[in-house]
Amino acid sequence: MTDLLTRLADARPTDAELDRMWAPADRAALLGRVRAPRPRRARRAALLGVAAAAVAGLAVPTLLPTGDATAADLHLLARSAASYDGTVLQEGTWLHERSRSVQRNEPSTGEVPVLDTVRETWTSWDGRLLLVERRPSAGWTSYDVLDDDAPPSLADPTPEFAASLPDDADDLLAYLDPRVSGSSSHDEALFEALRTLMTSHTLPPRTLAAAYEALAEVDGVHTADARAGDRPTVEITFDDAVSSSTETIVVDRATGQVLSTHLRSDQRDYSSTTLLSEVVSEVPAAVRAAFRSHEEGVRYDAAGVALAD
Repeated sequence: MTDLLTRLADARPTDAELDRMWAPADRAALLGRVRAPRPRRARRAALLGVAAAAVAGLAVPTLLPTGDATAADLHLLARSAASYDGTVLQEGTWLHERSRSVQRNEPSTGEVPVLDTVRETWTSWDGRLLLVERRPSAGWTSYDVLDDDAPPSLADPTPEFAASLPDDADDLLAYLDPRVSGSSSHDEALFEALRTLMTSHTLPPRTLAAAYEALAEVDGVHTADARAGDRPTVEITFDDAVSSSTETIVVDRATGQVLSTHLRSDQRDYSSTTLLSEVVSEVPAAVRAAFRSHEEGVRYDAAGVALAD
């Protein structure tokens, strides 16, 4: 059981290696952003051209005439995700995660100005979820087991459900197209579905790779270079003009693993960062004991005393 961030650090190339493979100056010169309109499916040929150029050391402009840096970024992330060699979820294992989120609400919402939450979860293959939730600013902790009878879905994927999804980009889009709805646009609905799947950390490597390539087919998606500490990252963003909101996924460039997600709107600013994501063979005995000794739906203070509602 290895901390995801430690595995990512070990797998990540050095800055010198990254500069040799994809020098920033060369990348800026070769893949300048040009937003010429074109059919969605035409992007796939451009992506394959970038891959061939990267392997063969060829000049990219002849293969990527539109300079689609976003498509290039997403395809390279797909390659990184497909080659990721971490432990893969399978039946009998659990996904153990820790995350930290902060939501800042505008005064006009009438909500608490800042909500800070630290979560630790253990998720079984079929979706049984053990959740320890803490609110540091309020000093409480809760223990809940989420095991409802609702079937898994795109909005709430279990590891078993994620493993059943297509691992080819075209097939994944064909699966999603008739199943997403209820958003301000079909492109926004596709982005939201793919974002939910990717940030669940339940997708097998090839399916995660397919999700990145599928994002390259969604209009309105764009990318930008960033860093998380000393780690090169890619920010994948969708701007929704209808709701005046912006949603961003931050991904480790070297491994294709999702590190955090951010949502900004006129009413609130929300961010969630994954601190740990690992596959384990069982839930520790001490954790099971903690769930047995605490009542669901009750908040406890630091001394373990139940708080009044």
